[in-house]
Amino acid sequence: MADDAGGRLSRRGLIGVGAGAAAAALALPNLACGGGGDETTDVADAGEEGGLIPRERRGIQLYTVRDAITRAPGDYPTLPTGLRQVFEALAEAGYAAVEGFNERSAPFRQHPDAEGGAEPSPRLVKKWLDEYDLKAAGHYGRINPATIDATIRLAETLDTPIIGSVDPIPWPCSNQKDDWDRAIDDWNRCVPKAQAAGIRLYAHAHWRPWDFLRDSGTKNAKGQYERCSGIRSMEYWLANTDPRWVTLELDTYWAYVARDLYKTYTAPTAPRCMPSSTRSRPRSSTGGAQPASTPRTASARGHHRRASKAPGSGPPSTPGTCRSKTSSGR
Repeated sequence: MADDAGGRLSRRGLIGVGAGAAAAALALPNLACGGGGDETTDVADAGEEGGLIPRERRGIQLYTVRDAITRAPGDYPTLPTGLRQVFEALAEAGYAAVEGFNERSAPFRQHPDAEGGAEPSPRLVKKWLDEYDLKAAGHYGRINPATIDATIRLAETLDTPIIGSVDPIPWPCSNQKDDWDRAIDDWNRCVPKAQAAGIRLYAHAHWRPWDFLRDSGTKNAKGQYERCSGIRSMEYWLANTDPRWVTLELDTYWAYVARDLYKTYTAPTAPRCMPSSTRSRPRSSTGGAQPASTPRTASARGHHRRASKAPGSGPPSTPGTCRSKTSSGR
């Protein structure tokens, strides 16, 4: 393979782009490395300044390598297990930052036989991050008035300026306006404490928040709306929270799942569903469909604000045949 100077990827440049392949090896015991020449130095090369993506721009969600974090040390003796060993391997693979996640309400959980025990403290985890020159790019659990104090303390311990919640609204993510109004009120009540600490809040969204908000017409016998004005639940949440302190972490995989799941809604004044994907979308340089509008970047870590429509959607233009649809997930 030609050198980078010749306009093509070298092996080192390729690893700089795809450091995730090295991280995948942490969780896949049947993925072996081998070969001759200097190939054994490639993973180490990824940690250097070479590569198309600078090291300081490379981050990974710990959820991606959760199998490595939680497996028993004796299962695969030659592979890392537990947070400290995984941090070491990620640093060697060329990563600079990690995003953590709460596991059953614990900020960090690993195999009980790993160093630090089943639930190492945030202070110990921060020590390990510093040891391997890794930063906490964020962490998500559940944000509400009952958890905001502990959430801010965690962010301060990890020295991260932004901390999040899994989805803006508790699972299973209702599509009812009344439920979203309550969630919006909870987020807005948390903002003053976040502002005082100088820490921004974000939602790590999956597919259901991209459903159309049920906000129109007469409520049914269960007290629920069945019709939609056309706004998506996520769009409604973003429009009613403070963009200076509340933002969205766009999970592109789940956003594209939602594009296929939520294509129609029942309009307030007609018994017909309106297609939401009739308007053509701009194409990427590789030919893939892009979101109808460009989200506003909130930070260099991939957090975004104000994605006015879910990817693949646009304003309805022509009536379509009404079909029943559910928001059951995958």
